[in-house]
Parts: sequence; C-alpha cells; structure tokens
Amino acid sequence: MPDKPSISLVVVTYNRGDALREALNSLLSMPAYPDYNFEIVIIDNGSTDHTPKVAQDASESGPYTVSYFLEQRPGIACARNRGVKESKGAWIAFFDDDQLATKDWLVHLVQACRSDHVRYAGGGCILKYNQLDPPQFDRFSRQMLGEFLVSTPTPYHYHFLPATGNVLIEKALFDEFGKFDESMHHGGEDTEWFTRLVLANIPGRHVTESHILHVIPPHRTDSKYIEYVARRSGSILAYRDRKYRGIPTTRFLGILRLVRSFTICTLQRTVAKLMRNRATEVGTTSKIQRDFAYARTAWSNEATIRKLAIQNAHRGK
Repeated sequence: MPDKPSISLVVVTYNRGDALREALNSLLSMPAYPDYNFEIVIIDNGSTDHTPKVAQDASESGPYTVSYFLEQRPGIACARNRGVKESKGAWIAFFDDDQLATKDWLVHLVQACRSDHVRYAGGGCILKYNQLDPPQFDRFSRQMLGEFLVSTPTPYHYHFLPATGNVLIEKALFDEFGKFDESMHHGGEDTEWFTRLVLANIPGRHVTESHILHVIPPHRTDSKYIEYVARRSGSILAYRDRKYRGIPTTRFLGILRLVRSFTICTLQRTVAKLMRNRATEVGTTSKIQRDFAYARTAWSNEATIRKLAIQNAHRGK
C-alpha cells in the first residue's frame, strides 16, 4: 500500500432514502486523516423513493467528493460490480446503507493493510437498535442480524470471511479474480468472492479495532425475519459448498446438519420452551431453519436452486 492511498467508499442502496441519509451523514462526518484520501460512490439499484435527492444533498453539502450512479439491473452483485467500475480509488471500502460509521473504522483497516502487507482487511459490526426496548437475542440470532465481533486479529479462511459492510480491498483483486457473481440474486455474492481469495491464498485478516454500527429497525427484531435470514444463510452456504467442495460433499454435510437439527437443536429448543427462554428458542429455531435450507439446497437441482434464490432475495428488506 502506498503512503497515501486513494480509497473509494462504495455505498449500495435500494429504497432506503432515510437510512441512506444517516449512513452518508456518518461518512461525511469522518475526520480527514493524512494517511489516505477518499471519495464516496453511491450506487442506486433502481430506487423509487427519494434516494436520488438524498444523494444530491450529500454531494452538495459534504466535505468529500460524492458521486451518484443508477444501476437498473436488480441485485446487489450487479450494484457492487457497478461500484467497482465507477470507483477511482486504488482501494475500495464497501459500506451498507443501513450502517453508521465510527470515526476511525477506516483508519484501522488502512493501518492493517499497510503494516501487515495484506490486500484486504475487514472489521466488526455492532448492532444498533432503533427502538427503546428491543427483544433479547442469543448469539446466533444476533449474528443473523449482522453482529460480527471477533476479539483476536484472525487471518481469513474458508470458514471465516469478512463482512462486506466493513472491509477494505485492493481494487486490483477484481482484475485478478473477477467480479461478484451476478447470478446470486439472493445475496452471498460477497461470501463467494472472498472464497476465491482464500482458496488462492491471498492474505487478508480481521482487524479487531475496526467497528461500524448496523442499524436494526423494529421489523427486523421479529423472530420470523431472523428465521428468514437464517434460511437465506443456509442456502448461500450450500450454494458455495456445491461450487467449491462438490455436490457429494455438500450433500453429506447437509445430512450432518439435519442430524444436528433433529437431535441437539430440537432438544435445546424443547428445553428453551419449557424454561420460557424466548431468546434461546428463537435462536435454536433459526438454526434448524438454516440447516434445513442448507440441506434443501444441497440436494436440489439447478432449476430449484434458482427458484429458491428468488424466494430468498434480500432486496429492500
């Protein structure tokens, strides 16, 4: 990494004008640092609300350069690829429209890439509920809502990959390993792309000091939403395993997951119900949903997988 790298902060958005305004305000409030300079690149994935006006206001009022691009092809992978294309920086930092930046999240990522000579680095995510008395959740449910907390500076590997909402990537990696898979309309395109890097032994690591805030609106604290995210997660993991581990191995892993669900998870859920432990009940139910979705994707044909992908699309949720 050069002494003062140029960084493009890519923000993908769809019909979340109010949330986008808060996200952009948090980015525009970040202090300037001598270690790098950055621009903000907004990719609107076909919004029908006031998103263009929010982007225009940010470009006119902020201290940093803000660019806006409309990407009509639906799907976050298409939007992320457009962000890579339009970015002028040699490094790209992805940021979601339902997040809030802390003042030094990017500083720590830059320092890690420079000091450890890694080509990508990611940080953690802390949940920020925007309701006064949110339900209590167990660790698994919080992870499904986007919580990502790791206390040690761990190198990335097949089972541990960065969260795209808090990651810094050398742009040249997209030339070397291609774009995000635009066939993955249901999400998980980031997991699949980072898998390419770890299988090619491209160095990257988690930075414990870097955190962003993930805003959780009330509807996402409903147990049905968490179960939906868990099913989506299971399908994404199975899709990736089919591609990189092969269908036989993925189907075997699917059987193991079903065995776990019918034994350990079912027992845990039963005990939780008896003890009236709602947090554990929601968490174990969601684990079962994820395992079933993994197994279903593992044993499905390609046509069924595409149908499941459409059902599990996260667009605008």
